[in-house]
Amino acid sequence: DWKSPEKLTGMFARAASRGGNVLLNIGPKPDGTFPDEANSRLEKIGEWMKHNGEAIRGSTYGTIRGVSGVESFRQGAKTYIAITQPPDDGNVTFPWDEDIESRLDLETGNIIEIEAVDGKVSFALPKKTVIAPPVFELVSS
Repeated sequence: DWKSPEKLTGMFARAASRGGNVLLNIGPKPDGTFPDEANSRLEKIGEWMKHNGEAIRGSTYGTIRGVSGVESFRQGAKTYIAITQPPDDGNVTFPWDEDIESRLDLETGNIIEIEAVDGKVSFALPKKTVIAPPVFELVSS
């Protein structure tokens, strides 16, 4: 039973949001090669990490808790938000009580437009990502 690349990268995001690690149980076949299914998933994970690795490596659990489909992890003033289950309407909302200095979509490097009202932040997810989950960087001032 092979997990999809999206499921595996979601596991990376959830583990980072809880201060944990992921161990992939991938081993070679008797002839020493790796199964094609393993190679394709590792390539997709590598592609996702190319864009989002800075958020995962060296981070610890984030401050956003209890929001369905939202995982957060932190490094200093940077909070990373991974959307593991996109809302039906494409808009993400979570509690936030800090001033935001900058906000980026890690995949594209584009600034995301946000709305901050009454201790909550909302923004619309991009229409397309290379591989889910999309990760966003919020820098507190």
